[in-house]
Amino acid sequence: MKDKVIMKWLCLMALVLTMMAFAGCGNNETAQSIIEQVKANTQNADSAEAKMMFEMEMNVSESTDGINVDMDMKMSLDMEMQATTDPAASHMTIKYAAAATGMNMDMDMEAYQVEEDGETVVYGFAQDAWTRSVLEDPIDADAIAQWEGLLDLEYSLEEKTKKVNGTEAYVLSTTITGKNIMSFLESYLSAMEEGFSMEELGELNIEDLSADVKYYVNKAEMLPLKVTIDFGDSLGKMFEGMEGAESVDFKKAYAEVEFTGINTVDAIEVPQEVKDAAKEEEVYDYDEYEADDDDTKDAEIAPNENGDYVLYNEEQSASMTVSTPEGFKYSYSSAEYGSLYFYDNKSIDVSYFIDDYYTDDDMAGEYEHTYDWMSDDEDYQNVVLNDVQTVTVGTKEVSYRKLTYNYSETYFCTDYIAWTITDGVTYSVEIEVFDEDSSSIDDSIVTEMFSNINFDTTI
Repeated sequence: MKDKVIMKWLCLMALVLTMMAFAGCGNNETAQSIIEQVKANTQNADSAEAKMMFEMEMNVSESTDGINVDMDMKMSLDMEMQATTDPAASHMTIKYAAAATGMNMDMDMEAYQVEEDGETVVYGFAQDAWTRSVLEDPIDADAIAQWEGLLDLEYSLEEKTKKVNGTEAYVLSTTITGKNIMSFLESYLSAMEEGFSMEELGELNIEDLSADVKYYVNKAEMLPLKVTIDFGDSLGKMFEGMEGAESVDFKKAYAEVEFTGINTVDAIEVPQEVKDAAKEEEVYDYDEYEADDDDTKDAEIAPNENGDYVLYNEEQSASMTVSTPEGFKYSYSSAEYGSLYFYDNKSIDVSYFIDDYYTDDDMAGEYEHTYDWMSDDEDYQNVVLNDVQTVTVGTKEVSYRKLTYNYSETYFCTDYIAWTITDGVTYSVEIEVFDEDSSSIDDSIVTEMFSNINFDTTI
């Protein structure tokens, strides 16, 4: 469910960036003549290729229960897209990365949109799995044709040309406002019978956005080369007045679209191995799902009569009963993903998981990517990833690995990932300590947290 929503918004973002790049009308005669030639040279294009990039950086500073947290967060999105008009088809690959203090998330996604037996079909890849779904209300060619010129921008032509990957280019510049973006979104969403609406953007102050836009045009061929869109720190204005917005300081928001080919794509076909791997995606009734789910509360695990929590693996062949660690409070859980979270008042978070797929090598490598990017980030010092060690807890041999680091010369942090595997089922605990003084934390915390588990290995 979440993957589908994420994919839809990413595709919308890609669409916004691309349409912003192609659209434009102005009063400057020289800039206008260039735009008109670009339109003329692209209006009958039967295919296009583009690379799209979006980067955002922010700082989050807040205080909870007397604990001050100050951390930087980074997010990047890299996309490559191919599209044809006859037949209408597209192929997109997406790399998403996010990093914050002690946490990181990388995600690779891919999507094909093609026509099959008179239907518009999407093959999507996320979380290591392919799915197949049918678009009930795809946007038709007439709606696409209407997108051009939706934005009423006044471009100015810079005096000097610039090189873009060795090609001489005219540079057109302008400032785009949130009202321009609102106009485009309203036109785009109105072309869809179902899907997102402007109301779903909630309290976002999109009209307060602004961005500097540079549009690079191939001087010799009058074709688009690249568009850059720099929002600077204006994203903060979009969230003003919303709960929690005062603790977020947006440092950077930058997008870039590079056109790598016009009329260069012969055909887009879905590989047979993708078709074989794809499962038909379940069609959700969103209203019914949201009513039943109520923000995933129904998916949380209720404690038993003893106040303990029982987690089951996906195959429902094994379980683990977890007692609340002394001095900790329940945070949240997921029956679907076999996960359970606790926190204390000393900035220690503990997470319990049960899983059918993780191997010893997978668990041992869990922190290696975190270690790599922390080592290259100047906000982190003294980053040390220890080798795998073992400890006996009850009758179980538990493996664990420790990552220690200083953040912004203020906080000393210690992270543990600990696990044991029985009959192919992985039982694991993750411990995260984020405090000004973690000197009292030692490896005995692994034994302490694993002691709260009762291993029910058969059901």
